[in-house]
Amino acid sequence: MRRRTSEPKTACAAAASRLGLAAAVFALAIVASSALTAQEAAECAVTVQPGESIQEAIDAAAAGDVICIAAGTYQEVLVITHEITVRGTGETPADVEIKGTSRTEPGITITNPEGSEEPFSVTFENITLSNRYPAKFHGIEVLGTAGIILTNAQVIGSMRYGLILRDSSTAKITSSTISDSKNGLLIEDAAEASFAGCSVVKSEVLVKGSAYVQIVDSDFSATSVDVYAGAGISAIESTLDRGTHRVSGTADYTDCSFQYGGGNSVNCNASARLTMTGCNVSHNGRGHDYGSGVRLEGNSQAVIDSCVFADNAGTPVWLMENATLHITDCSILRNDGLGIAGFLEECGDIVVPGGVSDDLFVGSAFGGRISGSGNTIPGPDEEDGNTLGDVCPDSFRSVKD
Repeated sequence: MRRRTSEPKTACAAAASRLGLAAAVFALAIVASSALTAQEAAECAVTVQPGESIQEAIDAAAAGDVICIAAGTYQEVLVITHEITVRGTGETPADVEIKGTSRTEPGITITNPEGSEEPFSVTFENITLSNRYPAKFHGIEVLGTAGIILTNAQVIGSMRYGLILRDSSTAKITSSTISDSKNGLLIEDAAEASFAGCSVVKSEVLVKGSAYVQIVDSDFSATSVDVYAGAGISAIESTLDRGTHRVSGTADYTDCSFQYGGGNSVNCNASARLTMTGCNVSHNGRGHDYGSGVRLEGNSQAVIDSCVFADNAGTPVWLMENATLHITDCSILRNDGLGIAGFLEECGDIVVPGGVSDDLFVGSAFGGRISGSGNTIPGPDEEDGNTLGDVCPDSFRSVKD
């Protein structure tokens, strides 16, 4: 373990404050993958070499220290209770891997020291955090008022959750990849997480309690997202293809893509609140006779503006039970079903080829409200028409141009 002796310490981690979810957070530059610059090397309070203990370096570090990790694989369980930066010195994040070893403890635990509720953050830069076999537990767990900052990092290969945020903890993740974890991500209680320029693929994200997640300019393809009642999610200019978002809380999507999914991209139930602006919902519903875009049920409420619903295998906008929809300036084109449909017996033979049994409508028939204007929803005889018709029932035509 090599320790710097002459250069003054710099508390670069102190610049990473507790997560704020305002848009200004994402104006920060994305850090490119590279080996250490001379300035970064000078900031290293200690450099850990393969075969040496990262935990020992953490325990000896002062708040704000930068611990640099030489290229290699490090197998140990880490517990961190004060603000530090852990920086990989390889050319890419894959060059430095911290790999958990426990079957009963997270690979990395970040939590307040006993008796303290003072917020602090731990930063990981240019590094891979994994929990591969023989470890069989969560990858990273953040508790209390602690926070994690991941920059140009990878979280991969956890046998359970790759990342858990509990209590009032926070995560700020930029230019990083999270993948290949059996249970994905769990964000609950009053925790908050932000993703900017990230890739979270073939995963699952659970948002519970009063937790909140913000996604900006990121790829969440083939990832299912469950937003429970009381929790919220916001996504801006992000790719959400080939996944399903199940919302009982609040969801706000702006300029996002929902394409190539097997069924409904967004399912809202209970008392969900959905806002969609400028989104593309297309080419969904493979293998489904109906339902290939947005489904509203329960007492959910949705406001959809300036979105495109096109080339879906079924009806892209479904209303059930007591749902409420206000839809404006949308283009609903070339779908194999209707443009918009209420789940009503009179529409059953149209929206579901071959018809459906009457008992399917019991307790789920649409009794809510639809409003809006300026929507382009052509019928089968019009250009870019929807195969089974524009809307059902006829009263829905009030939302067309």
